[in-house]
Amino acid sequence: MKPGLHLAPKMDLFRAWVADHRPSIITLSEKWLHSNICNDEIHIDNYQLYRADRPSRAGGVATYVASYLVSKRLTPEVDPIHFECLFIKITLHKNKQLIIGNIYRPPLPRLSLPITY
Repeated sequence: MKPGLHLAPKMDLFRAWVADHRPSIITLSEKWLHSNICNDEIHIDNYQLYRADRPSRAGGVATYVASYLVSKRLTPEVDPIHFECLFIKITLHKNKQLIIGNIYRPPLPRLSLPITY
């Protein structure tokens, strides 16, 4: 799926892709989810969903982790202001750990600067 496409209407296609490829971890950016779309609507069997929605339309990030992996969302010490992010700690065999970061910084709006001659 291309970035910037609404995830919710494409869930059947996305679920089929996941069933075909069976990735352990999936990270998505610009997923266009918001608080009115509940987790049940974008649930994938045998995956834990983590999401960080943008308060306005568009943007946001989501991470799916296969349920056979032990995972936990980490909370950054500082709240990001100009971007969305998720950090997920995954505990592997022999207590080794992996941290996955999913960060999206939207393009900044163009600034209109006065032209002087």
